[in-house]
Amino acid sequence: MIKKLKRKIVFSMMTILVILLVIAFTAMYIMTARNLSEDSMRAMEMAAEKPNNSFFDRPDKNKHGYFSLITIDLNETDKTFKIDGYSVSYDDMAESDIEYINELINAVKEKDGSNGIIKSDTYNYRYLSVKNRNITRIVLLDKGYENQTLRALMVSQVMIGVLLILSFLFVTTFVAKKAVAPAEKSWEQQKQLVADASHELKTPLTVISANTDIVLSSPDSTVEEQRKWLGYIKAETVRMTELVNNMLFLAKNEDGLGIPVLSCVNLSDISTEMALPFESVCFEKGKQLYVDIKPDLYVKGDSPSLRQLISIFLDNACKYSDENGHIEYCLYSEGEKIEMVIRNSGEPIPKEDIDKIFTRFYRVNKARSRTEGGYGLGLSIAKAILDAHSARVTVTSTPQDGTIFKCVFKKAKV
Repeated sequence: MIKKLKRKIVFSMMTILVILLVIAFTAMYIMTARNLSEDSMRAMEMAAEKPNNSFFDRPDKNKHGYFSLITIDLNETDKTFKIDGYSVSYDDMAESDIEYINELINAVKEKDGSNGIIKSDTYNYRYLSVKNRNITRIVLLDKGYENQTLRALMVSQVMIGVLLILSFLFVTTFVAKKAVAPAEKSWEQQKQLVADASHELKTPLTVISANTDIVLSSPDSTVEEQRKWLGYIKAETVRMTELVNNMLFLAKNEDGLGIPVLSCVNLSDISTEMALPFESVCFEKGKQLYVDIKPDLYVKGDSPSLRQLISIFLDNACKYSDENGHIEYCLYSEGEKIEMVIRNSGEPIPKEDIDKIFTRFYRVNKARSRTEGGYGLGLSIAKAILDAHSARVTVTSTPQDGTIFKCVFKKAKV
């Protein structure tokens, strides 16, 4: 699908380019042809207005020097003619030249208008016929220069067009690749999401199916006797419900439907409220929780989302800290920023995995995550909440300092 999208983008952009080039080059060709035609007519009109051979002896003769002009003056009374202002005798001309001149004169006479084009296998002229009393002056201009100029223009346009198309094809291919990169990434993530979700749902569905078969195998048993198997079914159902709710949260957030309405909230009070329950959780697991929350720190946020965010980070710290580990939750102000820092001791996250921990279903220690009941969606949800609050997060993890999540919020004015 992504390849088809790339091809469609390239094809569409190349089609637009070709159409624009054809329009531009056609307009340029027509304008050049019209300018040449108008220039030719001006030269012919100048030649028609000058008596005798003065046109060819004028000071500005180089103005139209690139044109090849012939003037023929016909005397209707004595049937004689002049060429370029000079009287010509048939005795001084070769028979072929006489035939050629007569052919040109007859070709002009056969035309209806006073100007136009006469053309044959041996000549291609523009003509202008002007009658003054009994003298008719015919001005002939060889169209060779016009045709040569237009041919050169066309060759140049073809060469330029080919170069532009090839260059634009390269650029368009590059741009199309960049343009579809987010869609390609999203498509890959979607496929990965389906695969991961199917994998995560497979285990609880298998457990539910197996325990249901056990319950159905003893139809006369009481609920109390089947409590163990029904408990397994209930536990897996709860896990699946949690998974589905988390996936729906991420899907709504990606579509912009889950973005909360932000208001001024006291992050210090929310932090205190969420940190207190984890003291007993850490105590039961033989771990220490240290809390340092500065009072009256306000942010533009959504209270339920921020509670979920803090819960995810503290729960994550409890799960992945080492035995008899140490967990810290700090909230303090730095200038116009508020920093939330969650640190836990224990085995550090490998450097190559730090950039992946916010990816859905990604778990550094998969075996331990399954034991703790995690799906690998918590940090993805946390990242989505932080993005909705325009907050940024950094992660560091070393054997000496442990794993540290630092979230930076913009301080709200109360």
